[in-house]
Amino acid sequence: TSEILQDECEAKGMTRVLAKNAFIKDSAGNCFESVAQMQLPTICVPCGNKICDEQESDCNCPQDCKKNT
Repeated sequence: TSEILQDECEAKGMTRVLAKNAFIKDSAGNCFESVAQMQLPTICVPCGNKICDEQESDCNCPQDCKKNT
């Protein structure tokens, strides 16, 4: 049998997403992963709690953050 282990974010009831500074936006406000970094940083955030927390943005947690925040 195989056992699926939760990552550190899931164990805390959070979601692993890219850090909000790992995105760039085009002139239309669309989000793209930054290619300027060798490795894109990830963070644990409570995405989905209907609160746009400090580390969340419309790029990494659109369900909590309104576009262009």
